[in-house]
Amino acid sequence: MFITVFLSLLVELVGVGFLSVWARWVGRRHPELLWRRAQWLPWLGFACAVVATGLAVFLLNQAFDASSASSPGARASTLAQGISEGLNLAMFFRLPAFLLYVSSLVLSLAGTLRSPRQANAQQP
Repeated sequence: MFITVFLSLLVELVGVGFLSVWARWVGRRHPELLWRRAQWLPWLGFACAVVATGLAVFLLNQAFDASSASSPGARASTLAQGISEGLNLAMFFRLPAFLLYVSSLVLSLAGTLRSPRQANAQQP
């Protein structure tokens, strides 16, 4: 189980690295504060994803432990309730991670399509 969690976080880290390099390139092209701060969005999203994954693994382990200690008649409902609580709680961190990834993607795309001359001409 931990190998699959590690591999999923590794794949996500590769995507975060790509988004971060792209956002850093856009931040160098456009010196405004928005573009420089947008460089951190992928890493904030990854931090939320790591917390969500760790929370899900911890709560799923607790759910399996609780179901093994319960009576055979209540084992299925105890396990289902524990899995539901663990995944629902993990979504509170996974959803902001997704939104941060999408916002980084949109801002990087907008910064790439916007020419540096337009950025410098709009400054007072």
